[in-house]
Amino acid sequence: MFFFIILYAVAQAQNEPSSLQIRMWDNSLFSAVFANDEGGKFQRAYNVRSLEGGEYYLRIMQRTAGGIQTIFEGQIEIPPASRVQAIVNEDGSLEISALEDVQRSSSSFDLKTRIEDMKAKGQTNTAAQQRNLMIQPLELQDLSNEMSRAATEQARDSIGTAGLRRNLFTTAYVVQLAKLYKTEELRLEFSKNAYTRVVDPENFFQVKMLLTRKENIESLETYMEQNVNRIQRRKESEKLF
Repeated sequence: MFFFIILYAVAQAQNEPSSLQIRMWDNSLFSAVFANDEGGKFQRAYNVRSLEGGEYYLRIMQRTAGGIQTIFEGQIEIPPASRVQAIVNEDGSLEISALEDVQRSSSSFDLKTRIEDMKAKGQTNTAAQQRNLMIQPLELQDLSNEMSRAATEQARDSIGTAGLRRNLFTTAYVVQLAKLYKTEELRLEFSKNAYTRVVDPENFFQVKMLLTRKENIESLETYMEQNVNRIQRRKESEKLF
């Protein structure tokens, strides 16, 4: 009986819709033709929600001095129950990453994850397994949306702080999230927590520019000076650069 419950739950999970986000390598404007959608709008990100798993036609175009140029044309495979991120590289190739959909219903059951967790019990994680990975654009959008919907500043801060623990960020991503705070005190605390989670600390002055009160700016500067060595040690241990 338990076996059939697992099979049913896995089948239900596979029926969850997928999503797709497309961007250019340099975040420039482009137009996309996806499946039967020929909107023609030039934008920096093309998003499709509620997709079924399967193979779809994709064409990417950009405006050039000579007119509209096709950058990529071909088929793209969308796995079921996944959030797919596609980056069009400078050479015209497509770099695709698929993230398992974390917004499934509470009744969904991920058999693969359960098996992997069972195998991992009693084993010591390696440094590579413990390392937090760089947040992906779709994950960032989900985090931003969740923070925006928070009922209180405290709830918003809890969500943001949890996101910092799970991922690494660029300074630009931190700026985007820090702007969601309504109070400067919590924005300052979030900025402090984010400093040791960025991959480009040399750009962190952009976050400091979001603060208006002199004492808060000085507080963040002091924190940065005191924790610069932590960033260096993290880079060395995680071998990010």
